[in-house]
Amino acid sequence: MMQTAALLGFDTRITGSTNDYEKTSGSDVVVITSGIPRKPGMTREDLIGTNAGIVKTVCENILRYSPDAIIIIISNPMDTMTYLALQATGIPKNRIIGMGGTLDSSRFKYQLSQRLGCSAADLNAVVIGGHGVPYSRRPGQLEIGVVEVTRCMPASANRWSAASACAVKSATNPPLPSGTVTADMQSVTR
Repeated sequence: MMQTAALLGFDTRITGSTNDYEKTSGSDVVVITSGIPRKPGMTREDLIGTNAGIVKTVCENILRYSPDAIIIIISNPMDTMTYLALQATGIPKNRIIGMGGTLDSSRFKYQLSQRLGCSAADLNAVVIGGHGVPYSRRPGQLEIGVVEVTRCMPASANRWSAASACAVKSATNPPLPSGTVTADMQSVTR
């Protein structure tokens, strides 16, 4: 990641480490990706038993060497691991961050951009709530540039329900059968 510093205009030092927490001593921000990955057929919840112990141990070691760090959780199941980190560490809640909403918002913006024929970079869309299912979208805050997305869609009593379903389905893993998200997006924009 450090090789991108000149391209992206940052000069922050990034250090990666596995089990050598002393290398991360004095870190301002720590990103936790620890835990076992899902195997085919597994849900995020199937990982709780194993990953809870791993994330708890990692948090304890992070705070031993970086007691003032902000911790960003990416480990699955992300919402559960974020809450576990908060409970296990006892640090203030504004120093434990789960990134699921960012990922889900990005997926939702991509799906909308594909259907609306615009760049995802031009969309303002926020998804809130649990990572995966269920979560909700903020319809009053869906915009293409400065134009609310509803102005780009024909009137439909259920368009926001369909948009939410589309976002949920596009964020599920493993992916749904081909065409499922497309069918839901078509119902959003009709």
